[in-house]
Amino acid sequence: MLVLSLSILMLLIFATLFVNIRFRVHPTPELLNNKKRISTWWIICLICIPVLYLGQWALATLIFAMLFWAVFEFSRTRNKRLKSIRMLVLTFIILVYGLLLNGFPDAAYIFFIVPGFFLIVFFLFSTSLHVRSLFLILFCITSIESILLISQQSDRSGYDSGLIVLFLFFITSLNDILQYICGTLFGKNHLAPYLSPNKTIEGAVGGIFLTGIIVAATLPFIVTIAWPTAIIVGMFISILGILGDLSFSYYKRQAKIKDIGTSMPGHGGLLDRIDSLTLTAPGFGICLSMIS
Repeated sequence: MLVLSLSILMLLIFATLFVNIRFRVHPTPELLNNKKRISTWWIICLICIPVLYLGQWALATLIFAMLFWAVFEFSRTRNKRLKSIRMLVLTFIILVYGLLLNGFPDAAYIFFIVPGFFLIVFFLFSTSLHVRSLFLILFCITSIESILLISQQSDRSGYDSGLIVLFLFFITSLNDILQYICGTLFGKNHLAPYLSPNKTIEGAVGGIFLTGIIVAATLPFIVTIAWPTAIIVGMFISILGILGDLSFSYYKRQAKIKDIGTSMPGHGGLLDRIDSLTLTAPGFGICLSMIS
């Protein structure tokens, strides 16, 4: 875990120097936004990495804080704060679902499938934006809590749970970055112009391929897995990251908003930052359940 932590910090240092030098030479709005993004990334890493060293209780605290933060920010997209009774109901759902994760350790794969169920319902079985919002909140709750389940399952399997969760965070974010770089260098054809005008087919394909290679080169040192299988896992995670991003882009288009929140400069809100993670987390959990 120390090696991965130091690698992430070194990448952040390099990105900070690179963007600041480019901004001094030729300042642009995009580079200014990238400076804000990197500053936010420093805060994220300085919070998350120590938490993963502290153990399950610290991770659980972080996960529940993220859940309440996400629910609060999401409520603002409907132009109203959550009423007390609604907040109590959502708090009850969050806590009960967390207890269920601990109560049925042998049925972990079911809990990793639950977020997908809510996302399918969000897309297919409602025409009301208000009802869609409810199912998207349930999707967020179950997908974010799957991170805690991954940690618990890793401990039971004898793996370093902190390292596995950090790897999930790292590879999800790296996938986003690789798609951005490949899209900037080679992008010509839009992937989903209505939902995300900046995403290109070339960026998506490049991100999927490179993420698969990087996962194949690293994951076998973390869990017991053959590198050909690791390539498939990496590409699967990459595809889920794209779908998670596009799912929230779809909601934002329907709600006629640019970002879900404003608490993370350069990114938007919490859900704008972890939109990819909402699908990569349960997807990665399914993969771990199959290989454990």
